[in-house]
Amino acid sequence: MTFSEKLIIIFTSSQWRIYQMTRRKKEISIHLVAERAGVSVATVSRVVNNRTDVSETLRRRIRTVISELNFSPNKGTERVSHIGVIVSTEFPALPEYTSQIINGMTGYAKTHHSVEMSIIMDCGEVDGQALIRLSRTRRCDVLCLVMADRLLPALPMLERAGIPIMLINTPVQSGRMGYVNNDSNRGIREAMELLLQKGHRRIGFLPVGDDSSDNCRQRLSEYRDALLEIGGGKPEWVIPHIPTVHAQEAGYRQAVKLLTASPEITAILCGNDEMAMGCYRACYEFGRRIPDDVSIIGFDDLPFAGYLAPPLTTVRQPLSEMGRKALYYLDEYLQRNRSNLPGEILPTELIIRQSVGTVNQEKR
Repeated sequence: MTFSEKLIIIFTSSQWRIYQMTRRKKEISIHLVAERAGVSVATVSRVVNNRTDVSETLRRRIRTVISELNFSPNKGTERVSHIGVIVSTEFPALPEYTSQIINGMTGYAKTHHSVEMSIIMDCGEVDGQALIRLSRTRRCDVLCLVMADRLLPALPMLERAGIPIMLINTPVQSGRMGYVNNDSNRGIREAMELLLQKGHRRIGFLPVGDDSSDNCRQRLSEYRDALLEIGGGKPEWVIPHIPTVHAQEAGYRQAVKLLTASPEITAILCGNDEMAMGCYRACYEFGRRIPDDVSIIGFDDLPFAGYLAPPLTTVRQPLSEMGRKALYYLDEYLQRNRSNLPGEILPTELIIRQSVGTVNQEKR
């Protein structure tokens, strides 16, 4: 006998008779949610549909009741997952890196009709409240943040608002927040091992970001650790990132600084493939042949990397797979097929092409 049942005992002259009566349960509906939350049905409807005209405090209260009752407004049918993709960037130009991630997302959305995706470019100041308003306006159930390092200050506010979030290449996990990241440590370690095997000891590094980026910190740390094993490098071999509209220009300008200040350099490790492309031009202008005079390694393995002259050795990270997995996890979470959003690190792979050569004995 469950809590929803009661016994009625009737005494007769001949025997005890026990009658079991079932108490009628209230159907879990939007009306019950409204009753428990102490609000109108219209208010619950606005929260379910991610309307903007509800305060965050009231929204959290209603969401709590919805969770406690396990209420699904589309019970009996497949729920549509409204996913907002926030691309945070200093400049309006969309890098090829980001395009590859979005390709993976759109690929998933095309084969899963339960997913509706809105891509939102955020080129302004980091403002958690503005992102919350934006997500409500677009009626997003969840958010996926691409290039989210600039959004780190806004994450606590987004989390307090109860918005489930997946981050790409920004490893932050707590509550309703998960991520898909690349194994930067392994990628740079394998790149440095290749250069050391080829006899390189004077290796420059062109980072693609600053210390606010976890991936940038990992790559710089692996670079320095590899040099320490052979006696250490020089601080001037690392040229701080120069923010530019296009990463190719940053790579060019940083490489010019490196080759001017440290002409003894025999190899350059670039923060990404687009920067490596700019580095190619700088080497050409300085009369440094690739790979005879200087070896170049990039990161990402973007589609053009194999078509540079010479083809670029680079660290492949599965950008399309990252985008696909991020949407998959958010969709599964909204469909209630999983109870949490994971933190997952995907492997990288060193792709060896013709931009790395062996150092001549006199240059060692």
